[in-house]
Amino acid sequence: NPRFSTSEGEALFTASRQPADCLRKVQQALGKLHLGQEQTATFIKVMTDNQLIEPVDLNFSFDKGERLSLKGLYSISLDSLQQLDDAKAVEFFRVGYLQLAYLLANSLKQFNSLAHMRNQVLLNQTESA
Repeated sequence: NPRFSTSEGEALFTASRQPADCLRKVQQALGKLHLGQEQTATFIKVMTDNQLIEPVDLNFSFDKGERLSLKGLYSISLDSLQQLDDAKAVEFFRVGYLQLAYLLANSLKQFNSLAHMRNQVLLNQTESA
């Protein structure tokens, strides 16, 4: 398609004006993303309706004195999750929300790993300077 390029790349449409395979793959990926957005919105609504979402602020201090604050983040409250009644916990388990809730809550631990990696980069830059 000339809107994208006239000299290189793959054709977006076939000679019969149908989407080419490369464009169909992009369409399929966009369709999956759209479906994922809907599923995410439903998950967040269910978590919110059950008062399981809590605000989270993260603060990091690095060896070179740099500070980083991440505010306005949200996570799943494990305390509130553990207080769900049995019927709700089974319901969440059956639809897959329980696993997602624990994955989301535990993902916060990755920030420490990322902060450690950032700290190493800062230290390596100091050593090579």
